[in-house]
Amino acid sequence: QNEVDLIMLATDNPGEGGEIPYGNTVIHQTDDRTAIQRVLIVDDEEMILMVTKEMLHVLGFTAHTVSNLEEAQAAITEAQENQTPFDAAIIDLILSGNHTGESVNHLLKSIAPSLATVASSGKRHHPALDEPTDYGFNASLTKPYSLRDIELVMKAL
Repeated sequence: QNEVDLIMLATDNPGEGGEIPYGNTVIHQTDDRTAIQRVLIVDDEEMILMVTKEMLHVLGFTAHTVSNLEEAQAAITEAQENQTPFDAAIIDLILSGNHTGESVNHLLKSIAPSLATVASSGKRHHPALDEPTDYGFNASLTKPYSLRDIELVMKAL
């Protein structure tokens, strides 16, 4: 069994700008933040879901986690119906079961066409990481990713 110690420091109001200490790194926030606010994370690894959600929270985003296509579809549909749509989704390219990140991406964009999607994988040679737009994604993140990596991708969307 693997154990991971995660220590994250954050300001009480991360969305208000200023500095966010994170380990030995300080992320500088400004008030000219990205239009991205609500992020759906789709990954079949519980630890990745937990850590990514916390990293997004530290950066001032609201995040929701799901572990498969069915849960992702339900979350996107519910958010659309409640008029609280997700702005972006970080989608693992290799999911357990019969679905790939590409199939999840295609389904989510059919429900929410304006959704910005980010391909994510630890398999560094996956072609969608090198050319995300060729696979229907807006950007990519290679695992393991840092707080700074997430911040830069969210700002670029």
